[in-house]
Amino acid sequence: MSVQISGMPSALDIPAAPAGLPEDVANRWHEIYRDALTSAIHKEMESKPTQHDFTHARQAAHAAACVLLETPELHSYAEAMALDQWHFILRTPSTDGELLNVVTRHGDKYTFIIPPSAPSGIPAADASRWQGAYLRVMGERLKGRRAETDSTSHDFYLAKTAARDAANKTLEKRENGQ
Repeated sequence: MSVQISGMPSALDIPAAPAGLPEDVANRWHEIYRDALTSAIHKEMESKPTQHDFTHARQAAHAAACVLLETPELHSYAEAMALDQWHFILRTPSTDGELLNVVTRHGDKYTFIIPPSAPSGIPAADASRWQGAYLRVMGERLKGRRAETDSTSHDFYLAKTAARDAANKTLEKRENGQ
């Protein structure tokens, strides 16, 4: 792919988008690169009318296009599940189904607690409140220890028990009007 820029005698090549991107993302990458390259070349031609080494313009265009590829930092299970597929190379639950392991295309590794279903008998309207309380307590109990605490450890079991108790108490308080 190449782009013809006004004031230039010949077209400049645009490199291929990084491999593994969906077609719409690759097309957007090319658009951003082309626009940034055109802008950078015009600035360079204005500042240096006789010298035309477009190395810096190409670097600026590449940097601008690569911003599109940045994977957001993940903070929760919900964010990990909402992440577009091309952003990660692994998103799978642990063998016991308690944790979600995520590895992004940039090599960042995350582990999140998979929210359990609310116990039977809890109205659907209260299920998300129960899950929220569960995840809050699990996060507090395991904060800073997630890397060394797997879902089979005693710490994880104690945290899970405390989280279920806290989630149940949250609903009891609501039912009692507190």
